[in-house]
Amino acid sequence: MQQSIYLRTVSRLISGWIALALVIGGACEAGHTPVRQAGESAGTAPGGASAAVARSARNSELPVANAFRTECGAIAELLRSAAMAVGDGASTITPPRDTTDRLGNTPEEACVVAWRDSTAHGLPLHDVYARLERSGWHRRDRLVDASGPGSEAVAFSRGGAVCVVSGEEDVADDADSTHRPAPGFAITATCFHDRPDPR
Repeated sequence: MQQSIYLRTVSRLISGWIALALVIGGACEAGHTPVRQAGESAGTAPGGASAAVARSARNSELPVANAFRTECGAIAELLRSAAMAVGDGASTITPPRDTTDRLGNTPEEACVVAWRDSTAHGLPLHDVYARLERSGWHRRDRLVDASGPGSEAVAFSRGGAVCVVSGEEDVADDADSTHRPAPGFAITATCFHDRPDPR
C-alpha cells in the first residue's frame, strides 16, 4: 500500500516537472522571436543583405514623401496655440486634409489647414509668422510673397516641406464709404513638397 502511494507521488512529481519544462521551453521560444526578427532586419532574412537595404531605402523615403503632411499637422498645432493665446472662443481650426493645389504651373498633392474666426477685428497673421520663425520655419519670400487689400501670403519651409501661409479679412473699401468691414478672418496654410527658389 505504501509502495503504491509512493509510486503515485513520484508519478505526479514527474508530470509536474514535464509540464514545467514545457512552459519554460515555450517562454524561451517566445523570448527568442524578437532576436530572429532583429536578425532579419539586419539582412539575415530570405533575400539577404540586398533585401534589407531595399527595405531601409523604402523606409527612409517615407518621411520625405510625407513631410508636407507632417508639417501641415505641425502648423495646425501652431494655429491652435495662437488661437488659444488670444482667447478667441469663436475660432475653429480645420483638421489637416489632403488636397490638390498649385505652387507653380502643375497641380500637385498638398495638405491644407485653416484657422477661421467670425468675430475678431484684425488679422493676426504676423503673429503666426513670428510663431513659425520661432519654431524653425524659414521665410521664403522669393518663392511666395504677395499682398493686397485685406490679404497677404508668404511661403515658409521646414523639414522637406514648403507651406504657403495666407490671411484674408474684410477691409474698408475706398470706393464705397458706406462699406463697414465685417468681423472675422481666415488664415490658411497649404503645404507642398519643398523645392528651390525660382531663379
